[in-house]
Amino acid sequence: MMARSIKKNLVFAEIIFIGMAAFIFCWKKTKQVKVITFGMFIDNSWDSSDNNSTKVIEHAIKKFEKEHPGVRVKYESGICKNDYSEWLTGCFLKGTEPDVFFISKDDFNALSSKGALLNIDKLINKDRKFKKNAYYNSLLESGQYKKKQYAIPYSCIPLLMCVNKTLLEREGVEIPDNDWTWGDFHQICRKVTKDKDRNGIVDQFGVYNYTWKDAAYSNGALLFNEEGTNNYVSARNVVNAVNFVYKINSLTDGYNVSEKDFEKGNVAFSPMFLSDYRTYKTYPGKVVKYTNFEWTCISMPAGPEGDNISEINTLLAGISARTQEKKLAWEFLKVLIYDKEIQTEVSVYSKGISAIKDIVESEKTYRLLERENQVHVKIQLLTDVMRKGVTIPKFENYDEVFVMMNEGVMAAMNSDKNINVSLITLQAYIKNYMKNGGYNSVNERKLIE
Repeated sequence: MMARSIKKNLVFAEIIFIGMAAFIFCWKKTKQVKVITFGMFIDNSWDSSDNNSTKVIEHAIKKFEKEHPGVRVKYESGICKNDYSEWLTGCFLKGTEPDVFFISKDDFNALSSKGALLNIDKLINKDRKFKKNAYYNSLLESGQYKKKQYAIPYSCIPLLMCVNKTLLEREGVEIPDNDWTWGDFHQICRKVTKDKDRNGIVDQFGVYNYTWKDAAYSNGALLFNEEGTNNYVSARNVVNAVNFVYKINSLTDGYNVSEKDFEKGNVAFSPMFLSDYRTYKTYPGKVVKYTNFEWTCISMPAGPEGDNISEINTLLAGISARTQEKKLAWEFLKVLIYDKEIQTEVSVYSKGISAIKDIVESEKTYRLLERENQVHVKIQLLTDVMRKGVTIPKFENYDEVFVMMNEGVMAAMNSDKNINVSLITLQAYIKNYMKNGGYNSVNERKLIE
């Protein structure tokens, strides 16, 4: 009888013990900290000196963690930009990629075409607080693949035309307005290109590093269709752009103008991304380059079939297609790319600028820019450039195809053959290449099995 009672008590105690253990396990599980992983690099996004490369990110992480108690953001520190693409590809191949990560323009095509990125259209459509029209349209499209949204711009840099004010003033030429044209551009280049010391060699020039692609964009040209199955290198507005650059380059009597010529103050114009402008307009960058002349930036000159249009590079942020924390990943992504405080800091402390219209066009942003960086950029200039800007096409093998196109155009410009005929031949060759799918590169390996 006693043995039976003892046995019953032991069974009862065992049940209580198991119940308590289960309760403790569940309690600990509810208290367990969730972790979102983030992929980033430590140096500046735009290859320019910047001591605040992680300042904005750290603030965004703290803000997100405060708004989401029990959630932590973890990232691997010490990854440099030059190593980032290889690191990220390796993570995907091992199945250890971050939940949220930065995506360069060079990586987006490969990642999106291989299914590595999460299609965030549903998340966007369900989120009443998120408005796609807050962004400049062309910049939002930089994160789209086959008309589906896979990433959002975190930062961007538009291409501007740097102007040597000192040289133009010396030559009696006024700085062009932001609606200037190819005609204005050629006229000024022709006037300032000369042999100053009269030794028989041209030593003052109109422009450095102005490319046929720059001219094509400003002449309303598209180089490829959206599907990546055809190209338009022989279209009239592209042919006219190539001929125009050939005409501009011919002013120097065969001399190849170099960056060194521009640094010495012997060149009137040079295309320059906003990040470079901000770097070399502020200390310590301003003591390194362009010290012997005053300079500013304006828009790119408009072609007869286009507008004052230029290319805009974007640094994107997206979510892994394999994330186990889709909702939290979206919330953290929003802090990075949509939160006004964070995006204002992106514009002030990085060398780029936000892709959000209200921030770019805000007087507050420009007051902060002037206070923090001693850089004055006209609001209307950046507003116009951002509204009209274009980004590179998004299709598989774009990088390889464009290299082929650029080499073909340069060969046509340096050849004695008719440029128009050469571009027609090039167009057919590239079309056949694109139709057959091109070839696979290391970056285009299948990232997700």
